[in-house]
Amino acid sequence: MGKYIEEAKKRFYEIVKERNLLNRKVVIKSRVLTPQEAIGNPDRRDFPLLKGKERIMEAKFKDSVGHVFTDMPGNYEDSLKNILNKELKNNFHRAVLIASMNAVLKSLGLIEGVRHCKDNEPEECAKKVSEYLKKNFRRKKRVALIGYQPAFVDELSKSFTLNVLDLNKENFGERYGVPVLDGERFLRDILSWAEIVLCTGTVFVNNTIEEIAELKPIKEIVFYGVTISGIARLLNLKRVCFYSK
Repeated sequence: MGKYIEEAKKRFYEIVKERNLLNRKVVIKSRVLTPQEAIGNPDRRDFPLLKGKERIMEAKFKDSVGHVFTDMPGNYEDSLKNILNKELKNNFHRAVLIASMNAVLKSLGLIEGVRHCKDNEPEECAKKVSEYLKKNFRRKKRVALIGYQPAFVDELSKSFTLNVLDLNKENFGERYGVPVLDGERFLRDILSWAEIVLCTGTVFVNNTIEEIAELKPIKEIVFYGVTISGIARLLNLKRVCFYSK
């Protein structure tokens, strides 16, 4: 059981309880988006969403939605109370909870940026992320990117010394002149080497955040993406996501 997602869940529970949402019949509908719905038609074709290795699951609450990346997608419908009471046994359960957090917190006006960007916006986002790192981590050049995001790899390699960690063995090797390494085998070595850690929010879905945060203080990590929009607000974490809706 992950202490960080459990802490986020506890704080989320307090928010919805305070607003009397637990006592209402609230239904969360999660569905799996097709790649075109999720990311449109970018020029770059090697995004994990387009290769079928991950999907975006969408939760709906009132007029708001919340997106989450997961390798264990599925459709789901339940009350918010039941979702909060469910034990987080696997990636699917965590994905349902996190997508629900994102949709509800968006509906309450507490977060923005819960829908994935599309078409060539990931390319523009990569440029903004590079600018953000240059501004906020001056004179630091060694970046560990956790989660293979091709636009980020291509752009960040122009200004930083980059190592990428991923869990999908099909991505291992060299991409855009950058080593993509086994995230389980090389995690400790790369995080010890890195001056900056840029990390996908999906680590909260697969619960690898626990091991990562043992090696690098969680408050020093820069997270990216729509998945972590709610958790970043609940746990007060750094997050970059420049073109999400």
